[in-house]
Amino acid sequence: MLLPLLIAVVAMFFFGVVAIIYSIEVDRLKSRLKETRIISSMINSLEDGVFIINNSNQITTINKNAKQLLRLQKYNPTLTDILRALPNTYNFEGKIKKTILEKQKIEEKHIPYYEKLLNITISPIVSPNTTQIGALFLIHDATKEKEVAKMKEDFTSIIVHELRSPLTSIKASSEMLNREFNLTDEEKKRLTTIISEQTGKMLDQVSMILDADKKEP
Repeated sequence: MLLPLLIAVVAMFFFGVVAIIYSIEVDRLKSRLKETRIISSMINSLEDGVFIINNSNQITTINKNAKQLLRLQKYNPTLTDILRALPNTYNFEGKIKKTILEKQKIEEKHIPYYEKLLNITISPIVSPNTTQIGALFLIHDATKEKEVAKMKEDFTSIIVHELRSPLTSIKASSEMLNREFNLTDEEKKRLTTIISEQTGKMLDQVSMILDADKKEP
């Protein structure tokens, strides 16, 4: 009589332990799924394109902006799809392998891609115990930034050219005032007027530069 009772008690204990372990694992799984959803939501909210590759060259995460920038039509594109979309001249397949094998960050800037310019960064993903587990691919649309930089460069060239003329006039007038001792009052007045007018032009140009700088976001 004792043996069946003992077996029943042991069985109840065993199934109780299993139920507790199962409950713990379910909670852990729910927690991981929640964390995964949060991470996925954060990645999707980024303006830059992002996708993550594991050590088996599989895409584990990709956001909508990455698919839009690379013009990918598939809902779940593969690494092969991405490599086909990227310019062949940059050998991104080799760069991804180098990042994963050597834990080395790689950056490529101003890559022509259709009508855009892309900055691409490939960074190693390392676990807490420093084990390489994959790579993160960041795609930034630098088209507008490049256009703004070009506009700034052109604007600076124009301003330098515009400032050169009044500076030349001021320099010439100042030298005449310093060298010529026999100038009439009328000539002195004319030279000081030139200096005053040209100084005003320079101040206007400087004000224009400061106003343009304030308008920048």
